[in-house]
Order: sequence, then C-alpha cells, then structure tokens
Amino acid sequence: MAFLENKVAVVTRIRAKRGMREWLEKELIKMMSPLRSKEGCINYSIHRHSTDMDLLMTYEVWESMKEMVDDKEPSHITHFTRTHGKEIEGMPETTVWDLVV
Repeated sequence: MAFLENKVAVVTRIRAKRGMREWLEKELIKMMSPLRSKEGCINYSIHRHSTDMDLLMTYEVWESMKEMVDDKEPSHITHFTRTHGKEIEGMPETTVWDLVV
C-alpha cells in the first residue's frame, strides 16, 4: 500500500471554552516534546487563529501514515479529548493530508 509510505500532515482544530485558551495552549505545548520524539514524527507545531483567539490548530508532519498509526497507544488527540473534554468546546476536528509534491 503505497499511500502508507508517503509523508502525511495531520491538522487538528481545537476550540477552548471561554477563559480556557491559555490553559489549552499550555496543555498542547506539554505534548510537543513527547510527540516530536516519536519515531517518524518530523514536526509538531501549534498555531492560534489570527482573529478567533480561542481556536487553536496543531500541525503534525509524519514520515508516513504507517509510522503514525503503528503507535500502539491511543492517539494523543483522542486521549486529550477524553481527559480534558470539559475544557474544550465540542470535539476536535482532525484531517489527514497526503503529500503531493
């Protein structure tokens, strides 16, 4: 399956409940080092929307889909949502993008 061997980007949009943005940013920052140290992770960064300050986005780049899904642990976003669902608004929206060029 060739698609498992191409670099992929994972984009997750997550909204903090009112008054929880700083907390959410700190929690996402805590995940940076563990994720960046995983085999196959090329990048993990956090972005804040330029006008909607409560909307954050994580951007991950992985060597391949296979390396991303080979991890035996639940996804970090799934785990995060289960443990901190009360501090975020709704469910995070995650999309996976294949590298074209």
